[in-house]
Amino acid sequence: MLKELAIIANVAGSVYFMGSILLQHDKAKYLVESMESGFKGLLSEIKDKKPADTIQMLLKIFGGITGAAFLGILLMGILRIHSQQLAFALSITFLISGVLSGSLFWVLKHKEVLKQAGKWLLFFGGGSLLFPVMDLLTNAGITNVVYSMLQSSFSSLLALPNGNGLIYEASVVTGFYAGFVIIFYAIAWLYAAPTALAAWLIIATLIYSARVINSAFPKQPIAVVFFALWLFSVFYFSYASSP
Repeated sequence: MLKELAIIANVAGSVYFMGSILLQHDKAKYLVESMESGFKGLLSEIKDKKPADTIQMLLKIFGGITGAAFLGILLMGILRIHSQQLAFALSITFLISGVLSGSLFWVLKHKEVLKQAGKWLLFFGGGSLLFPVMDLLTNAGITNVVYSMLQSSFSSLLALPNGNGLIYEASVVTGFYAGFVIIFYAIAWLYAAPTALAAWLIIATLIYSARVINSAFPKQPIAVVFFALWLFSVFYFSYASSP
């Protein structure tokens, strides 16, 4: 497959650099001029963009793809469509676009994320303080039940003693739920930050490359593309394909 691509790249690059010989034919001239004008327009549009604005647009695009993939999965279930290939494609699309959109949203809209995280912290951490209040009012023993569940669930990791009183048990339960939110927040940063940074680097590289190409080859910037294709073919036939 790679050999065929190298042959096509070599032919495309060589034909383009034939220049005046190729342009003697009207249709060939029209094709080349259309390619050059289209690429030049695309380059001009890319070079004038800012990485932050482009990432904001990508956030919306990936969000839309995630929603469409999820809708497709639901429709497969509703319509009883049995296709492993389609289910796999939709699942992978949903997973990748979901991670990308989630990572970008986490970084770009972090003020909103912090507000939501604060609500979670208040709900899980502050809400668990209602347990001892209910115990004092009704003597229901809810705090001890939750504390005992934590004891049995995390006995291999933590040694939580018995009989230390309501205040101690309430503090442990509240700390556990608050810690859960904080750990989730930290883990989210571990995958969101590298993904968002990689997206920013790729977009910034494309934008600044477009600016460099436009400055170096203002009249025929598409020559860089054909030169890269030709260079790839030369490298392949010189090194990669050698026994």
